[in-house]
Formats: sequence, structure tokens, C-alpha cells
Amino acid sequence: AASKRPSWKRWVGCGFILGLATLAKASFGLVAIFSFLWFLLSLRSVKLKQRFMYYLCFVLPFVLIISATTLRNYLIAKDPVLITAHSGINFYIGNNHQANGLFKLPLNMRPTQAGLVEDAKIIAQSIEGRSLKGSEVSNFWTERAFRFIRDDPGAYLRLLGKKLLLFWNNQEYVDDIEYYIFRDEAAL
Repeated sequence: AASKRPSWKRWVGCGFILGLATLAKASFGLVAIFSFLWFLLSLRSVKLKQRFMYYLCFVLPFVLIISATTLRNYLIAKDPVLITAHSGINFYIGNNHQANGLFKLPLNMRPTQAGLVEDAKIIAQSIEGRSLKGSEVSNFWTERAFRFIRDDPGAYLRLLGKKLLLFWNNQEYVDDIEYYIFRDEAAL
């Protein structure tokens, strides 16, 4: 609607919603990048100055929402984490020698969200031999995932192929909520 009938209010709303969605699920950051690029292509018929103003109306609310979270993270933890410090362990879960394309808990980690985060920190600190900030824990696990990709590119490519097949499969694989039970049992 904002691209078909552009107004500053619509674009502010889009940026605000995209910012909130990114806070709720950090992977929406990728959606944000593609949205900002799409925007540049979507309003080619609008005069350049007006398009620039709409772009600011779209990007600024997003940046303000994310910046508020980053500031909060810095003030509380003295660690300038953009949104969350859990991206490293999540990336590692999907990209290591034991990964199978689905959610598979790494060894010695508890099967709860809080347990996983705490255990990821305990293991990283134990291996590093020192106390780590949230961003350092995330970097630790990200590096381990990239080490797997770098050291065994064949295994990584096979894993990517498996993920691609699972993505296009008509079965939703469950890691914590069985969606099909809700579909069959809940009218909504």
C-alpha cells in the first residue's frame, strides 16, 4: 500500500513495523536489508527528492527502534550488542559437523532456551579460559561454525543441499511446537 499510494505516514508505519518485527525475530534483519533495496526500485516514478524523504521515513523508525535496543544492551551489559547475543550459537547449531539440516542440540547443552544460552556461555568461557561478554560468546560460536565451513567445505555443501531439500519438502519439521496439532484441533 505504501508503494502504491506513498505517504510519509505509511512509510513511517512500515519502518516501525519492520523494526518491531526485527526485535521479535532477529532474522527479520535480512528482510529489512531486502526491503530497503526493494524500496529503491519500487518508487522509481516518484521524484528523487520525494523518494529520498519517503526512504528516510522508512529507514529512520527502523533504525531508532534497533538503536534503542542496542543502547539498552550497552547500558545494562556494557556490551554494544545490536539486538541479541545469541546469533552465534544459533548459527553454530545449523552449521557444524553434527548438524543435519534440522534443529539438533549440540552436545552438553540443555534442551531449553535459557539452558542453551547459559550452556553456550559456560562452554565458550571454559574453552577460552576467561569470562566473556555476550558478544564474545556469540563470536566464539560463529567462529566455530565458520571453522567447520572452512575446514570441510564438502560437508558444508552437502549440509546446504540437505537444508535445501528440507526447505522445499511439504513436511514441517518440529523443534518445539507441533503446528499440525493446532491446525487440526484449533478453529482459528
